[in-house]
Amino acid sequence: TNQKLIADQLRAAGFGHAVSGHAEAFPGNDTTGITLNLMRNADGTTTTVDKVWSNCAPEARAAFTKLWQQTPGETARGAEFFLIDEPRGMWGAGRYGDVSAPAQAEFQRWCEAKGYRDLLGKPIPDRGRTLAFYRFYQFRLQSVAAFMRAAVKGAPVEMIPSLPGNGNVGPEQMNHSCLWPPALAQAGMQTACWAYDNPASCKMYAETIRIAEEYGGQDTIVPPQYPEAHTAVQDRPMNTACISALNTRVMPWHFNGPTVGPDRVERMKNVFYASRLTHATSGLRRAPLLYVWCPESLVYNDLVEMNEAEKGNWRKVWQALFDANLDYSVTNTLAVPRNSVVLYACVRPVLSDEEFARLQKFVSDGGTLLCACEGTPELPDGTPLAGWG
Repeated sequence: TNQKLIADQLRAAGFGHAVSGHAEAFPGNDTTGITLNLMRNADGTTTTVDKVWSNCAPEARAAFTKLWQQTPGETARGAEFFLIDEPRGMWGAGRYGDVSAPAQAEFQRWCEAKGYRDLLGKPIPDRGRTLAFYRFYQFRLQSVAAFMRAAVKGAPVEMIPSLPGNGNVGPEQMNHSCLWPPALAQAGMQTACWAYDNPASCKMYAETIRIAEEYGGQDTIVPPQYPEAHTAVQDRPMNTACISALNTRVMPWHFNGPTVGPDRVERMKNVFYASRLTHATSGLRRAPLLYVWCPESLVYNDLVEMNEAEKGNWRKVWQALFDANLDYSVTNTLAVPRNSVVLYACVRPVLSDEEFARLQKFVSDGGTLLCACEGTPELPDGTPLAGWG
C-alpha cells in the first residue's frame, strides 16, 4: 500500500507493508521539456517515439524523484521494500538504444569510471562486432541500475530496499529493458521478476534472477495470479514452478483475482497452497548437478544483428529441460560445485576474455561443459577464441 492510514493499521495488526511505484510510463505522461529517447535504427537513422523518455536525462530522473517523494511519500518509512514496476525508460521502444545527448554524456562518464580511455571523447559507437560496441552493450546492462540509483535519491524510498522488476526476466528482458540482476546487486538493489506464460518459463525466470545472489544480492519471484489469461488451475503449476527455485522471496501478483474476481474462491485457494508450499520450502538449499550458463555476453548477438535469435534459443532451452523433467539452476559466475555439468546453449558463442578464463577454470577444476552451439567461440570483435577445444 502507498496509503499511510492502511500501512499504520497493518502495522498495528502485526503485519508488515511494502510500497510500490512505476517506472515504465513517465509521471503524469507529460513529457514536455523532457529529453526523449533518440533511437538508432538498423539502417543508421535516428528517430524518437512520442513519450519514450531517456532514463539518462537529469530532468527525467528528477521527475521520478519528485513522484516518489509524494507517492508513496512518507508511507515508505518503515516499509519492508520499494517495488518498482518495469523500469524501462530509454530501452522500452526497441531499436538498439538511446543515443540522445544525455545518453552520450552518461556513456562518457561510464567509460571514464571503467577506465576505457580509448572511448573518451568519442560518440556512442556504431553497431557492429567491435570491442567498442560491446562496451556500449555492457553500458546498457548497467543503465537501469544507474537510473534507479539516481531516481530514488532524496526520496523517502531511498532508505528502504529497492526491488526493480520486469516481466519474464531472461535474455529477452536483458536485451529489451536491461534488467540485469548482477548490475542491480552491485548497486545494492534487489531483482524482481513477474512471470506470465507457462510452468517451463516460470522455472527459468525464477532460476535466472537468482544469479543476483552470486553477487551478494537478493531476488523476488512473482508468480502469476492472472485472471485475464489463465484459470486458477492453470496458474497453480506456474506458482509451484516459481517456488521450486527457492528464491529469496515469493510474492504473488495481481491480487484483485483473489479479492474481487468472479473465481476468487479458487484464486484464494492458490494463494493458500502457494503460501504453504513456500513456508515448507523456506530455508531449504539444493545443489542440482545441472547449471545453465548465462554469461553477460549472452544476448550480445541479438543487439549486433538486430534480431531475437538468442532470445528464441533460450526459450528452446527451458522448454527442453522442463519436458525432460530435469532440475537445474542458472549461473553467471560459474562458481558451482566441481562435479557439476554446465550447459552453454546459444546460437553464436561470444565470450569476453574474462568469461573465457572463468570457463577454463571451471573445466580445469573438474567441471563438465555441455556446449550446445555451433562454431568456435569468439571474442566480441569476432576474433576466434584461442585455446578453445
